[in-house]
Amino acid sequence: GLGGGSEDTYVRSMAAAAFRRGWRVGVLNMRSCGKSPVTSPRFFSARNGATDDVRLALAHVREELRLLGHDPKVAVVGWSIGATILNN
Repeated sequence: GLGGGSEDTYVRSMAAAAFRRGWRVGVLNMRSCGKSPVTSPRFFSARNGATDDVRLALAHVREELRLLGHDPKVAVVGWSIGATILNN
């Protein structure tokens, strides 16, 4: 949910289930959410900018996969406002 992150039980449970099925797993904590330090002048905003962060993170992951010779396809999961951000 809003403000949650990689330490939340439901996120860790989903990540563990995907990993057991052979998936590579990563978690994106939105700016200042989920105990993530603030390292930029902009805070998380569900209204402005959140989709930019997701797009940038996915582009980075896809490029890293390509460089490693892996298929760059990525599946994403979100809860609450995170699901809305992903759908946008």
